Parts: sequence; structure tokens; C-alpha cells
Amino acid sequence: MDEKIFVKNDRGNTVSEASRSSSSSSILGIVAVVIIVLGIIGLLITLGNSGEANTNTATQNPIVTDTEDTNNSEDLNTSDNNNGTPSSNNSQQPGNTNPPATNPNDFDDEKPEDAVAIFFPKNPESQTNANFVAPIYRDTPEENLTSFLLNTLFIGPDQTEVSQGFRKNWEFTGENTCDRNIGYSFAAKAGNVLEIRVCRLLTTGDINQFVIAAHTTIVAETSYSTVNVLNGDTCLNFQSNTVQSC
Repeated sequence: MDEKIFVKNDRGNTVSEASRSSSSSSILGIVAVVIIVLGIIGLLITLGNSGEANTNTATQNPIVTDTEDTNNSEDLNTSDNNNGTPSSNNSQQPGNTNPPATNPNDFDDEKPEDAVAIFFPKNPESQTNANFVAPIYRDTPEENLTSFLLNTLFIGPDQTEVSQGFRKNWEFTGENTCDRNIGYSFAAKAGNVLEIRVCRLLTTGDINQFVIAAHTTIVAETSYSTVNVLNGDTCLNFQSNTVQSC
């Protein structure tokens, strides 16, 4: 016959040991369930925070990556355009793309003795560089040097010089804009400036090339450093390798 063990609980009631063990097991089970539930909740919170962090990273990384890719693309283009040498910002500015002006000193070795140089456009060089002019030579006049130089600019090269490629790419045969019926006038201004007023309006050709030719000729053969050309309401000079308004 099985024996049952009875004990008294705290209230003095008599209970069996088996019932007491069963009650203790139930409490432990509940505690275990609570711990498991809390663990699951904690895990879910941790995963949620981690997912939010990953979302933020995924949002930010493409911006950084795009910026880096753009910079690398620019670096590659710069290298391709300059044989691997990075270019400076100044080299990309439009103001630095003007073709070079003619240096009169480059022709000193061919200049005859007791001669003056009058500069004109010359093909084929002037066809690719609008600033290019080359000299024709005339005997130095005994007086009125400035008038002689300007007269030659308006007359132009002779037939032999034309066959060599020299061109007078301007004709001033339009309306008279001066008080007197003259071709042109000139006057010295402050700051070593020569002001040339062309009294007939330009009818054909390129006034810019006349400005370049006049500037190069006058600066090479006189003490003037700047030449202003007035034609009608227009005033032009040649500075920094470009024709610009006075």
C-alpha cells in the first residue's frame, strides 16, 4: 500500500507533499514563461533599433557614393583632357581662350634698315588666328610718321604683297561722320593714347582686324601704348588679346 506524506502549510492546513511540489512547479513555469516573453520583447526592440539604424545608413550612403563617383568622374575627365595632368581653374575660363597677339619683335630679324613696319592680316595664319598680323615694310618717312603709317593702313598692301597672302580686310567708304570731308583724323590723348577717328563708316570687311592692325603698327613704330579707333558711334581698342569697347 502506497504511503502519502502530509505536511502543514503556513496557515496550518494539511496538504500533501505532492500537491506542494505541483504548486512550486507551476510557479516556476510561470516565471520561465515571463522570462521568455520578456526576452522575446527585448529581442524585438533590439531588432527594431537595428533596422532603423540600417535604414538611416541605407538612406545616407547613396549620397556619399554619388558624390564620390561624381568627383572621380571629374578627375578622370580632367586627366583625359590633359594627358593625366590636372588642369587649373584658370585654364577653363573663357577669358583665357583668346588667340595670341602678334609680337612685332618676332620680325626684327627680317626688317630692312631704315624701314618701318605696317601690319596687316596675312593668310593662311589669319584664317585660324584672328589676332595674327604680319608686317610689310616701307622706307621711313622724313616727317609725319603717324600720318604715313595710317595712310598705308588705309591704302593696303601692293599686288606683290597681296600675292604673298597680305590682306586689307576693311573698306571705309560709307557715310561721312566728320565735320570736314576728310578720310580720318587723329589726336594724342593722355596716357600715351592715340585716338584715330575714321570719318567714313565701315562698308565691308572686319573693323576688328583694322583695330588690331592699327594697334600693332602704331605701338611698334611710335611711343604710343594704346590706340582707340572711333568710327561713327563705335570706339574700339585692342587690349589683353581682344578687341573691346573703349
